Amino acid sequence: MLYIVIYYRLKQLEKEVKRLDDLIYMGRVLKHLRNAKGMSQEQMSLQCDINLSYYSKIERGIGNPSMKKLFTILSALDVTPEEYWYRVALEKHRFIRLPAGKYILASEE
Repeated sequence: MLYIVIYYRLKQLEKEVKRLDDLIYMGRVLKHLRNAKGMSQEQMSLQCDINLSYYSKIERGIGNPSMKKLFTILSALDVTPEEYWYRVALEKHRFIRLPAGKYILASEE
């Protein structure tokens, strides 16, 4: 019985890690798009009416924005949601998460 409980808990943790990984990739893409536009985090947060520290957390993969906030950010960056999710998928396949929580480029395997 204990093995079943441990197994399901590990599966829950695995899902949580994948969700956190997705937030990291989403944040990396937002940061890249913002830098490409030549904007600072402060300018983005003011334009999107988001607290600066929260916007910073979003870019670092710590903050989980609502869809409404995400679409507001994408609108400020002049990026369609389709293009954004495509870039997130590309970013996700560029990096591999190691067991120690570190990331390497897929070509460095």
